[in-house]
Amino acid sequence: MIGRTFIHPTAIVETENIGKNVYIGPFCYINERVIIEDNCKILGHASIGNPAQYKVPRFKDAGNPVIIGKGTEIREFVTINLPTYGITSIGKNCLLMANVHIPHDCKVGNDVIFVVGAAIGGRSKIGNYCYFGLNATMHNVSEIGDYSMIGANSFFKGKAPGGLIWVGTPAKAIKINIVGIERNAPVDQQEKLILEARKSLKWPKSEIL
Repeated sequence: MIGRTFIHPTAIVETENIGKNVYIGPFCYINERVIIEDNCKILGHASIGNPAQYKVPRFKDAGNPVIIGKGTEIREFVTINLPTYGITSIGKNCLLMANVHIPHDCKVGNDVIFVVGAAIGGRSKIGNYCYFGLNATMHNVSEIGDYSMIGANSFFKGKAPGGLIWVGTPAKAIKINIVGIERNAPVDQQEKLILEARKSLKWPKSEIL
């Protein structure tokens, strides 16, 4: 139904902050503090807005929202938690495949892809056009820049500039994400981004072409 919002009758939707042309599938749970922007799709059994997951609460809940950006698709059994002090936000045009977990106070940029089973720790920051492979994980309070890739089954911890591909446990930068940069970055910025990523790796030019 173009331009209209559909909520499946089995979904529990407490929020009124829902944009245009939003689809919410069967057995979803959406907390009252969730803001869903236009053209989002949320498939069955997704849970958005449950409290941060702690055995013993360590932070006072400040009452802030979860924001789902325009055009984002959230697949089956994805979980996204309420923030404890700031906001939890997913950018525009993201894809969260089945069983992805985004916890409290995380900031995910635009056009980010999380493949099945990927998960990040609380208070993490993800740049734009990043890619998390199958079952990739990130430690809490970690950060990666734009055009980064975390490979399948890899574990990343720390803070890193953009444009790099990380693989392994613990993850190490193995090369520049040239495909990601050329596919998504403006043409007039691609050379600069690749040069900046090359400096981060400190590899000779001949080894990365």
